[in-house]
Amino acid sequence: MSGLRLTLLGTFEARWGTSVISIPSKKVQALVAFLALHRGRTFSREQLATMLWSRSDAEHARASLRQSLLALRRLIPSNNTDLLRIDGDLIGLLQVEECDAELFRNLISEGELEEALSLYRGEFLEGLNIPEPEIEHWVSSERRRLSELALQAMFSLIESYRRSGKYERAIDLSLRSLSIDPLQEAVHRALMHVYAETDRAENAIEQFKRCQMLLRKELGVEPDHETRALYTQIKDRRLRKQSAKAKSPSNQADARRPVLACMSVVAAFCFVPLAHHAVSEPLAVSLDTEEVVELSDEVFRLPMGPKIAVLEFSDLNAGPDEYLFAKGLTHDVIDALTQFREYFVFAAQTMSNYRVASADVREVARDLGADYVVRGSVRRDAKRIRVIASVIDGASGAQLWSETYDRDLTAGSLIEIQDELAGRVAATIGTTGGVVARAGLISTQQTPPSNMDTLDCIYLAYDYWEKGTAESHQRAQDCLMKAVKTDAGYPMAWVQLAGLYQDEVILGYGTRADGPPALDLALDAAKRSVALDPHYNRAHEAVATTYFIRHDLDRFHRSARKALNLNPNDADTLAVLGMFMAFSGDWQVGVSLVDKASQLNPYHPPWYFYTIGKNHVRKGEYREALDVFKEMDMSDQWIFQLVMTYTNALGGNIDAARAARQRLEQLNPGIVIDDAVELYRQLNFEDSYISLVIDGLERAGVSDGETVTADQ
Repeated sequence: MSGLRLTLLGTFEARWGTSVISIPSKKVQALVAFLALHRGRTFSREQLATMLWSRSDAEHARASLRQSLLALRRLIPSNNTDLLRIDGDLIGLLQVEECDAELFRNLISEGELEEALSLYRGEFLEGLNIPEPEIEHWVSSERRRLSELALQAMFSLIESYRRSGKYERAIDLSLRSLSIDPLQEAVHRALMHVYAETDRAENAIEQFKRCQMLLRKELGVEPDHETRALYTQIKDRRLRKQSAKAKSPSNQADARRPVLACMSVVAAFCFVPLAHHAVSEPLAVSLDTEEVVELSDEVFRLPMGPKIAVLEFSDLNAGPDEYLFAKGLTHDVIDALTQFREYFVFAAQTMSNYRVASADVREVARDLGADYVVRGSVRRDAKRIRVIASVIDGASGAQLWSETYDRDLTAGSLIEIQDELAGRVAATIGTTGGVVARAGLISTQQTPPSNMDTLDCIYLAYDYWEKGTAESHQRAQDCLMKAVKTDAGYPMAWVQLAGLYQDEVILGYGTRADGPPALDLALDAAKRSVALDPHYNRAHEAVATTYFIRHDLDRFHRSARKALNLNPNDADTLAVLGMFMAFSGDWQVGVSLVDKASQLNPYHPPWYFYTIGKNHVRKGEYREALDVFKEMDMSDQWIFQLVMTYTNALGGNIDAARAARQRLEQLNPGIVIDDAVELYRQLNFEDSYISLVIDGLERAGVSDGETVTADQ
């Protein structure tokens, strides 16, 4: 068979039929490759000359091109058709019998992955490095595109081999993939799965440590939640086997070693259905040489909240770069949502079975039993990227929320954009004021009190944090106090109850006639939530805020750091802890956290504004503070009217201050300046801020110890 046959994957090679054509010049090799991959197109001599000889003047560049074309034409035997198409000033390539890079791409698109990967012998034009900006950019772009296609194909095959029990092939291909890009966490994780499924736990653990070392060294990050969870499951499974072996008749001497029950919420590592587990006391377990840890009830419990399915974001550009960005964004949204422990979020591997282009949302929801489905799309051009995300009710198919995010593209910014957008989407969906919680609250408001379960009570707590009224506080607290008596093992219920006890002290809400002090109850509830789920950020947040109100600021900061590190995308955690950090004097850090929270969740509850507004007050920026407070729409909360009273007075708006004071007296009859001072001392405000509060209230007509009345 005669004709030009090119090998561009790996070291360049050209053949005419079975005969090797020697092309020693690197630039001529690049020229042939460029024309081959743009077959059917022609380029001007000026374009090609500039691309390959940009450092020469125009005359010398064109002369070099002429010599290269002449040399190329001489390589083909004279009795064969000319290789080149030359039409005046235009040049193209006429004959290419086979080009492995082109065939590789076609096979990938046809789903022939094994055959395609047999062609991928190395990176595109391996070893070909030409210091010319245009050709260098083209070569590096092609290398990246083809490499990404190869890695995608490898990962698909690895998963296929694993599902079909072809474990050795999966291992070989995983190692090959990691030799190309060792920072592929998903491949490390797949290899861990294969090792675990073939009873090679030690190899799986070693693979995790290798992955962790590479990510730390090269990217300065830790493995994600899914990888860490798998590592823990594999270690625990190994310990179960070791313990079972120790309890066998031949190992009675070691029979006292603890036996681990099924730890994982992943069914593959469980011996019996999770719903049937009953653990009355935490189990102390020694993990190799690590410190003793405790297994909590929450380890054995599936999330009781709504089920959320995230479809793979669709790529509207249909290019490999966009596909990877869309796929990565989907994984990041799922990972970020799993940090909100009250929700059941289907894993990425489950969702990979549903192709977004053809998926019917209600059908997906019925198939999985999902309450809500998240879907989205990605589109970009040379300068901008646009992501559209939406949340759809699984039962009705109605769209509950949609948002469009536009971002500028800069060099190396895609990963940062992906992280930012994933965090914003997850925060808008997952926070207490997010779309899922709002939808659940609407349903709860239609539920008779006698029929409410624990989740309904939690939604009532969400309603309280939105409204901030004494009535909503009482309703949520009554519901939760009953709920924890029948369902004491759900950490989110204890978290919300801790916050309601705290507001008995801060705002004077609640009508409990007797029993322990509210802050003792709050700390007990918060600690219960941590014991149930030590990795739940809001449990540590509840402990932190209780310590704050108890004026134990050292313990507050320690617990606050734990909470923030466990879920840096939970806007409510950021806003609450940022607010308390600011109030106790660390305004710079506190305001920064609240700013991030506001960006993550643009539809946040109004209390987020307190930190920003009070920061303006302390700096004497009263007009700016009032502009912020006016955004809050919390006119039925007495503490809001207190803030409006002294801020208006400090800003010289005495009439507005007196109007706010009248509303304050209606909402909290008998309040005096000493009450306000006590409130701000309870919240650890600096003396300088408390002095401003006293000054403003005095200007509004309130004196120390004097009851605020409407006629003053």
